[in-house]
Amino acid sequence: MKDREKLLQVGIDFRSGKREERTWNDLNSSMDNPFANGESYRGFTKKQLKKLGKLPSKERVVSEEVQGKLDEVELKINDLKSEKIKLQDQRREYNKIIREKARFEAVLEEFENIIDKANKIKPLKVDEYVKINSENEMVVVFTDWHYGLFADNHWNFYDANEFHRRLEKYLNKIISIGREHNVSKVHVLNLGDMIQGNIHLVSRVTNVEDVIMQTQNISESMAEMLLNIAKNFSEVNYHSVVGNHGRVNANKQEAMSTENFEYMIDWYLKGRLQDIKNIHIIKNEEEPSIIKTTICGSKVFATHGDKDKISNVVSNMSLMFKEIPDYVYLGHLHHFAVDTFHDVQVIMSGSLSGTDEYAKDIRRSGKACQTITIMNKEKEECIYNIKLN
Repeated sequence: MKDREKLLQVGIDFRSGKREERTWNDLNSSMDNPFANGESYRGFTKKQLKKLGKLPSKERVVSEEVQGKLDEVELKINDLKSEKIKLQDQRREYNKIIREKARFEAVLEEFENIIDKANKIKPLKVDEYVKINSENEMVVVFTDWHYGLFADNHWNFYDANEFHRRLEKYLNKIISIGREHNVSKVHVLNLGDMIQGNIHLVSRVTNVEDVIMQTQNISESMAEMLLNIAKNFSEVNYHSVVGNHGRVNANKQEAMSTENFEYMIDWYLKGRLQDIKNIHIIKNEEEPSIIKTTICGSKVFATHGDKDKISNVVSNMSLMFKEIPDYVYLGHLHHFAVDTFHDVQVIMSGSLSGTDEYAKDIRRSGKACQTITIMNKEKEECIYNIKLN
């Protein structure tokens, strides 16, 4: 008896708007389904009120069909409210993308001014081009320089001064090894992560410059590096991909592949090196994230490495392009490694920056190093792992 009284009182409260449930079905569910459905609950309440003489007069003229339609309209109104909220969320995300794109374009405009000023204050030029008669060629890897990073730990010290010291040491090694092997042509493979960026919290804490300044400074350093290589060899072919640290949006899921600060590096290099006749900046025609070129008759593929593993990169790229490379170059993992898969040589270069806080926290450490390969048409090769600290 008491249960029926309680159910009736709850039904009366619902009719009076004192309950949070939206429909009679919701009410029935919240009471552990004492009736077959919400309509049965509504009918019970109405019948009891009628017995007690408490049924409002308007209830007598509102049919069950009308009440059902009212409930249906109420549900549709709530659905429309949900769709409105979704639309508002989508509009916020769209506006966020527009703001990021506008910021990226504003930075490009600023870079135009920086290039113009740099060309006037410090023009880059080659006084006399060298001519070397040789079929030997050299692959020079630039990868994971992480300019802007500060590291000070048991394994490594890295700041802007140390960056320039290591870069000078690497340049001297490039020139001396190239002369030792009588190299005429140099192929520079920029495999990305040249700036530290801000994709990790630890990156934002250990950065000594913002991303814009990092991009500007690394671009000028690379321009001068390429100029010095061009002064010592007959020809320089420059290829590049971007890494993951240069993303405009730090969130990997929200980031657009075309929005990366490292794309501005090549744009800067074109402006600064436009008068250097023996430097060729080559665009990736088939896929922006993968370098494809031919060196001494060998097919060479190269990519940053954040989307690949050394164990499957050969098979994946061979299937993607329907051709088998002779060499594949990778970076990203900050250590030197060489492996062979069915006569395809996979060469992974280490980083210029060395062990940082992120690597230390995941129990990884390694020497700062970059990679040089000597090639010729006889398929003879010589791989150098250049340690820089």
